[in-house]
Amino acid sequence: MTETLEVRIEKLVYGGDGLGRVEGRAVFVSGTAPGDLVRARVVEQKKGFARAELVEIVEPGPSRREAPCPVYGRCGGCQLQHVDYATQVEAKTAFVRETLERIGRLTLPGEVRMHADPSHEFGYRVRATAHLAATREGVIFGFFGARSHRIVDVESCPLLVPDLDAAWRRARGERGGLHRVKTLDLAAGDSQVATDPPIAAVGGAELETEIEGVRYRFSPSVFFQTNRHLLGALVRGATEGEETGGLALDLFAGVGLFAIPLARRFERVVAVEGDSRAAAFTRANARANDASAVDVVVEPVEHWLEREPVEPGSIDHALLDPPRAGLGLDATRALARLAPRRVVYVSCDPSTLARDLRVLVDAGYTLESVDAYDPFPQTYHVETIAKLGIR
Repeated sequence: MTETLEVRIEKLVYGGDGLGRVEGRAVFVSGTAPGDLVRARVVEQKKGFARAELVEIVEPGPSRREAPCPVYGRCGGCQLQHVDYATQVEAKTAFVRETLERIGRLTLPGEVRMHADPSHEFGYRVRATAHLAATREGVIFGFFGARSHRIVDVESCPLLVPDLDAAWRRARGERGGLHRVKTLDLAAGDSQVATDPPIAAVGGAELETEIEGVRYRFSPSVFFQTNRHLLGALVRGATEGEETGGLALDLFAGVGLFAIPLARRFERVVAVEGDSRAAAFTRANARANDASAVDVVVEPVEHWLEREPVEPGSIDHALLDPPRAGLGLDATRALARLAPRRVVYVSCDPSTLARDLRVLVDAGYTLESVDAYDPFPQTYHVETIAKLGIR
């Protein structure tokens, strides 16, 4: 028989669920907010904890609100629209602090500083990927559903910047002729929008945006940071500082977002990127911004590190911005063997960041600061910049 519990939600945890306790057992319930008293049906039992689905809100907590999106709860893009933004920011700060302390067993050098933009908790995304599927009723155009690969039809998304949302609606209007398209990448630059593959309703083109005085070109299908309004703060946080020197690394360089600002302070910047399309944009962006100090290497970062291409101890500064999986144990150890004087780690996953920081600290680095950024309001995702110096 399925167990139903009444539980008071204490806080949000990484992943977006609410955490409560019943007779000392932790219970995780999706779709809840701190302070909620809920009835929930247990769907998974583990030693020491249970996962449950929301049945009824008996008493709403003070941070609960109505989600503005009509497909919220079915669409998998957001997890926190039902929680007021101040509580989201507070929870994400705790995600970073608690994860680094628990998984990384790290002693933080001070408070985690959070950088957020409450004036743009919606209408911030400059990139989106639509998924399409042909059905008997027609072509579905939208995002994957919550915790599934079932596509939820989405007419409009409140997270997209207005020009991208308009392009989304135009593209969706053309969906009947897109039977062979399974995914459609959409992106917005400063003055136009584009899709990959190109479609008549929107068009396909390289895009351009200016960040902190640097002009970047990119395409809809290569990685580029998502939040139009917080991107300048993120670049400043990752690249500004008093240190200068001879050699800097930009690992997982993308289209050169960090490499070009670093070239203002270092004599040589080696930008390592495994995606040849993104690396081509790095080269072009460096030329366009007179950043002749940037050398681009097209190679997976892990391979480049493990072959030790530079003399250990010769690196003044290493900046890395890996995907969600993090740098990984072997590659982090390889980076530590190269012994850069300073390391700046930009992470979109606190768990893998904690794992990799533990390796660096064990190798002789000191964690000097931790800053959290919220480029992803309404979701549980958070960006972190950790800065380290070698002892």
